[in-house]
Amino acid sequence: MDRKLQKMATERLREIWRKYNAIHALYSKSVGISIVASAVLECLSEPDATYTQKGLCDKLLLPKQLVNTTIKGFWEQGLIELTEARDRRNKVIVLTAAGRAYCKKVITPIQDADFAVWDEFTEDEIHTFIRLSEKHETAFETAVMEVVNRSN
Repeated sequence: MDRKLQKMATERLREIWRKYNAIHALYSKSVGISIVASAVLECLSEPDATYTQKGLCDKLLLPKQLVNTTIKGFWEQGLIELTEARDRRNKVIVLTAAGRAYCKKVITPIQDADFAVWDEFTEDEIHTFIRLSEKHETAFETAVMEVVNRSN
């Protein structure tokens, strides 16, 4: 394949990701929270969410200290409670009633906007988008793992 096309596609995809994240950051700022707080609240507001701090770090690819600071702030505001996990070394983070109400106020609107975007697409376009995104992710992972394995 033409190297120029590959470079253009990679740069364009990165620009789209940056713009998408910038839009999320703009929304988060407009409601007075950080993009990290927004991401954590989105996870915690998932139906049947059971996250530990480590689970949030793993899912969001964020440093433990950053997630811990965010969680501590939510706890101090009464938005979450910490309950013992099975292994007792970790705490499960659960939204309180105040936390669920807060998420409804600040997280639901951005989720609704994210969902509404798909109204612009046909069902076939949505399936194609997902299929191609998954294909790109798999190919990228394979290529990176080849580089990692060569360097070890």
